[in-house]
Amino acid sequence: MKHIAKLLWLIYLIPLLSSTASAQETEEEISRWQIGLTAGINIPLSDFADKLDENFKSGYAILGATSRLRASYHPNSKLYIAADYVWFYNPVNATELLNSLVETNPPGPRYKTTTYPWKVNSLLLGLGTTLNFNEQTDATLRGMLGFANGKYSKRIYQSFDGVKTLQVTENASSVLDIALNLGFEVKYCFHKNIGVMFAGDYFRTEFNYDDVYLIYSETGEKRSTGAYSQPVDVFQFSAGIFTKF
Repeated sequence: MKHIAKLLWLIYLIPLLSSTASAQETEEEISRWQIGLTAGINIPLSDFADKLDENFKSGYAILGATSRLRASYHPNSKLYIAADYVWFYNPVNATELLNSLVETNPPGPRYKTTTYPWKVNSLLLGLGTTLNFNEQTDATLRGMLGFANGKYSKRIYQSFDGVKTLQVTENASSVLDIALNLGFEVKYCFHKNIGVMFAGDYFRTEFNYDDVYLIYSETGEKRSTGAYSQPVDVFQFSAGIFTKF
């Protein structure tokens, strides 16, 4: 976590130095509040995107979608406080999961997998700095920490031996864990208080599911498989609109 702490410290230090240097200057009246809404793609990274059965943290995640409600308070033209509500999901690669199932089970039966996406909701709070290019365009850099709620990727495994179908459902209860977000935004005002924005965000958390369980449809038996930890690393590209007042 040391390198993360250094990144956050740099993000906080830059605007503080900038605002101190400009404290003696007379600033024009600025809009203190900004609210924006963006949507875009959610790209899985690292273990979250891994599809190797021997890696017990493989998420089998593929390209998904994200949306984000962004709010910020700007005490001056350089420094601001940001709060985000983030939602995203990533489907699971059912084909790769099926391949691993076939490789680790007896030959003969026909196997089928049905998967549900990983779903995440997060509330984040942090600080950022603004670089003004001109009256209409600026860029921001920010670091945020918060909490994320992760819904487990439910999977249904089926095997058919020509006579009957056996079905096993794998699932777990949603959990809450700490999340980190490092991001940038580029904003363009086409009207005094309204504009468009483009953003990129790196989001990181790790969900610790205390009890992953299996349900056997034939008997209704519920069997615990123990705890499971799933790292979630994603990069989000998004675009949207914002207003300031």
